[in-house]
Amino acid sequence: MVAFFPNWKGQRIKIGKWLTILTILLLCVFQLYTLSEIYQNTKKDYSNNIFSILVAKTELLNLIKLPSPPQTYYSYNANRHKLRIIKQNERIDSIFKLEPNKDFRLVNCQASYDIRDTNIWTLDTLGKMLVTALESQNLSTYFNLTLSDKHSDILATFQHGKLYLPFLNIHKELQLGFLEHHKLKVTFAYPFHIFWNAAWDRTITTVFLFLLLIVSSMSLFVQLRDERRTSEYRKKFTHTLVHNLRSPLLAAKQQLTAFETLKFSAEKQQQIIQVCIQNTTNVLKDIEKLLFTSVNAYGLVAHREIFDLNQTIQKLIPVYQQNYPDKKVHICIDCQICCLVDADPTLIEGALGNLIGNAIKYSGPEVHIHIICRKNPHKVFISIQDDGFGIPPNEQQYIFQENYRGKQYKNDRSHRGFGLGLFYVQAVVLAHRGKISVNSDGANGTTFTIELPQK
Repeated sequence: MVAFFPNWKGQRIKIGKWLTILTILLLCVFQLYTLSEIYQNTKKDYSNNIFSILVAKTELLNLIKLPSPPQTYYSYNANRHKLRIIKQNERIDSIFKLEPNKDFRLVNCQASYDIRDTNIWTLDTLGKMLVTALESQNLSTYFNLTLSDKHSDILATFQHGKLYLPFLNIHKELQLGFLEHHKLKVTFAYPFHIFWNAAWDRTITTVFLFLLLIVSSMSLFVQLRDERRTSEYRKKFTHTLVHNLRSPLLAAKQQLTAFETLKFSAEKQQQIIQVCIQNTTNVLKDIEKLLFTSVNAYGLVAHREIFDLNQTIQKLIPVYQQNYPDKKVHICIDCQICCLVDADPTLIEGALGNLIGNAIKYSGPEVHIHIICRKNPHKVFISIQDDGFGIPPNEQQYIFQENYRGKQYKNDRSHRGFGLGLFYVQAVVLAHRGKISVNSDGANGTTFTIELPQK
């Protein structure tokens, strides 16, 4: 078993569900086969009972409506299997050789039909006799009678009630007359309560098994779907978090390169070292998040705690200002001195860092960024405004998709990217059950607004 399923311990729940579904399916097939057998047997017994009553009543009607012998009569030699029919008024004297296994009741019914009085024998009379006989045996049911000649032309019909369920109908045919060659066709309903009385326990068991099969199949489907989604999101967010690690590493590299090649004062050297330590700390936090954060349908799960949003933003500003030494970056913060929020500090820091980095990256040599924070007892609103290149209105609905980049930047080496930053930002917001929106005319800057619920 280990050879065929090397990871059987990790998949034992799934394997157990497959075995459960297979077992239930086999039981359902067996139950359906048994119910089919019961249905066919009860239907056959009921059909034979009704047909026996029909033959008896037809034979009785034929005998009642017989003309007086000896002018008209029939005789049957059971040893020689020969039937003789005599109708002197019509000059008929016929002998018929019958099959050895021919039922005498059917022979009697068929032969007596040939010598009946056709003036007083009617199908309505037979139908009424059949209704009375069925009611006397508590077999009252709806049926149709059709009498046709040897050319299948209909001679008479009789209908008792209306047959509503064609799939439950039973069809029988009775040959009438060795001379006449008429056919009596009967169609009657099979009462479902006969089958129910014989198989109610098995029917309930079968329905229960089907419901159990549906529930088990849905459970397995949900598990497979969740596993697939988890695998997809784990792959996507591994890429996005790796992308998120790139910025602080590049900043640290630039700072260390400058530290090595240029001569700085002791104060400036200490400042560079502090920035490198901060960037390294951010990288370690993201790596921990990559290792320990769980994945759900939104991509990430936020581990909430109370922290000061103002301090987080203040900590991000010098990092991103130093990442772009060739630009003049002016960042204005409009936030309360102490703005405590209930959120995941690492995820929020990564999301805001992406937005600030994009605002600087997609702007001219001098950029002005305005960060506004507003809070009420139920929600926190964070807006990041810039005066950069803007986002065309026709592209704004796609910017949060994975690997999407604006058309004007696809072949622009000065604005390289992977289209993962905004995808990550949206995932962070969704992990907090929040909302993110964008507003831009495509030429005069962009405003991103994040809304985070606090309860």
